[in-house]
Amino acid sequence: MLSFLIGRINYGIIAVFGITLSASFSAVDQQPGSRRKIVLFCLFSLAVQLAFVSSFGTQTTTMLYPLLVHLPLIIFLVKGFGVSWPVSLVSVLTAYQCCQILRVVTTLAYFFTDTAVWRNLLSILFAPFLYRLLRRFATPALSGLMQRSRRMTLILGIMPLIYYIFDYAGTVYTDLLYSGHPFMVQFMPSVMSLCYFPFLFTYQNSLEKQEKAQQEKELLALQLRRSKAEFTAMRQMQEQARQYRHDLRHHFALLMGFAEEGDLAKLKEYLIQNSENLDRFTPKVYCGNTVVNLLLSHFEEQAAAWGVALEVNAALPESIPFSDSELCSLLSNGLENAICAAALAHGRERAVSISLQVRQQNLLLSIRNPYEGEITFENGIPQSSRNGHGFGSRSIISIVNEHSGQVSFSANGGIFLLRIMLPMA
Repeated sequence: MLSFLIGRINYGIIAVFGITLSASFSAVDQQPGSRRKIVLFCLFSLAVQLAFVSSFGTQTTTMLYPLLVHLPLIIFLVKGFGVSWPVSLVSVLTAYQCCQILRVVTTLAYFFTDTAVWRNLLSILFAPFLYRLLRRFATPALSGLMQRSRRMTLILGIMPLIYYIFDYAGTVYTDLLYSGHPFMVQFMPSVMSLCYFPFLFTYQNSLEKQEKAQQEKELLALQLRRSKAEFTAMRQMQEQARQYRHDLRHHFALLMGFAEEGDLAKLKEYLIQNSENLDRFTPKVYCGNTVVNLLLSHFEEQAAAWGVALEVNAALPESIPFSDSELCSLLSNGLENAICAAALAHGRERAVSISLQVRQQNLLLSIRNPYEGEITFENGIPQSSRNGHGFGSRSIISIVNEHSGQVSFSANGGIFLLRIMLPMA
C-alpha cells in the first residue's frame, strides 16, 4: 500500500513538473493571473489521468499520454496565454526531455536499492531541486532564444522532437530499446552526432552576424565622432569670426591712420589681407538656423575645392528640435556622398542642389546630384563597393528611424536623389 501511494505521488509530481516547466519555458508564468490558471490546469490534467488509470489501467494511459496531457497542454499555452504554436510545442517537448533527468536519478538508485519505494522517494525529493535549477539557468536561455525568431525556435525544437518520437516508439509503444535492438541502441547517438554539425553552422553564422553588427556599430560611432569633430571646428571658426568682428573698431582705427598719413599702399595691402580673413571666418547666411548655416558654408567651400557648385535652397527657423550632432550627421553624410559623386560625373553639370524646408511641422530635406556608372540597391539602400564605405546611408537611416521619420534613396537617369522627412512635433 505504501509503495503504491508513493508511486502515485511520484507520478503526479512528474506530471506537475512537466506542466510547470513548460509554462516556464514559454515565459507565461510571469503573466498576471498565470499561477491560478496553471494550478487549475494541473488539477484538471491529474484528474483526467486518474480517471483513465482507473478505467483503462496505467499502460493504456501511458500510451495515450500525448493526447491526454501534451496536446491539451500545448493548446492551453496557446489559447490561455497567447503563446505561438512553435514556442508552445518546443516548450512542451523540451520539458518532456527534462523529465528524462528524473528518470536518470531513479535509474541511478538501482545501484543502491531494488526497492521501488526508495527510488520513487529519491525522485520526489530531487524534482523540486531540479525544477529550481532549470528555471534558474535553462528558462532564461531557452525563452530568450525562442523570442528571437521562429527559425531559432524550430531549430531548438529539433532535438526534443526526435527524442520524444524515439522515446515513445522505443519504450512506450514497443520494447525495442529494452530488447537491445541494434537500431534503437545506435539511433540516438547517431542523431546527436548529426545534429552537432547544423549546430556548428548555426552558431558560426550567428557569431559572424554579431561581429558584423559590432563592426558596423563601431564604424557608425567613429563617423559620428568625426562629424562632431568637424562641427566643433566650425564652431571654433564661428567664434573666431565673432572675435574678428569684435575687433573691427581697432581695424577701422588703423585704417583711419593709414588714410590720414596718405599711405595708400599700406591701406590697400591691409584691406586685401583682412578681406580674405573675413571671408574665411564668416559663414554665409542661408536660413535662420546657425548650425545649418555653418554646415552649408563648410560644404560649399568643400564643393568648390572639388569643382562642384552647391545650390542651396534653405528656409529654416532659428530653432528646430534636432541636436547639433544629428543635423551634422545628416548633412555631412548626405552632402559628402553627393559632392564626391558629382565631382566624378564627367559630361554632366557638376552641381549639387540641397533643399531644406519646413512643411506642416515636418523638416523636409532633399539632396540631388549627378553620378556616373551604376548604383546597386539592397532593401532600398544604396550599396558601396568600396571597403569601409556605405555607412553614411545607414547613419542617416538610424537617425530618421529614431525620430519616426521617412527616408528614400533613388537613382534614375544619372541623377541620385535623397529625400528625408522628419516630424518636428
